[in-house]
Amino acid sequence: MAVKRSTHTIYHPDSSTSDIAKRLPTEERLSRYRLIVDAHEILSDQQKRSAYDAYGLGWPLPSRHHGYDNIPQSPRHTYERWDDIDSEHGAVNEFLGRLLKNKKFICLMIVLATFAQACVILSSVAKTKLEMRRRDEECRDLIFRHRDRALDLRTLVAQMERLLLKRDPSGMGLGPTEEPFYREMLPFCGN
Repeated sequence: MAVKRSTHTIYHPDSSTSDIAKRLPTEERLSRYRLIVDAHEILSDQQKRSAYDAYGLGWPLPSRHHGYDNIPQSPRHTYERWDDIDSEHGAVNEFLGRLLKNKKFICLMIVLATFAQACVILSSVAKTKLEMRRRDEECRDLIFRHRDRALDLRTLVAQMERLLLKRDPSGMGLGPTEEPFYREMLPFCGN
């Protein structure tokens, strides 16, 4: 009850002598005053209080069960002017101002940012080197496979020439149909 009286007198439109109430706009003071009166009405009546505790009934504002769609926007929540933001977050701005005046803190932040950037660069360089090694190994394997295949083809051609010469030492073929094939495979043997 004492809390209701103290907040009641702070926000009451006729008897607002506190510094808190003087800083607030009239609409805000009236909305807070109505909020306190409604809360007192619900909390003082046991039946209304149990209905509110169980179901959120009886409160003039949307209850927590209905979502946030119909919540009226007060000037405090709209941040229409930068002065409002500055007044609500003045302590944060003051703290940041102190930190930015401290040269050691600024140096520490620069060192940390530089270290983080160096870590990112080293990581990307390591990934690039790993990718280069992988591609180098793939290319080396491909070159060895081509070389082995070329050597195998050379021996295959030599084996084919030996077989044809063994079959027909003249290199002309056994019949007229084989002659073009023999000329192609054995270009330096008899014409």
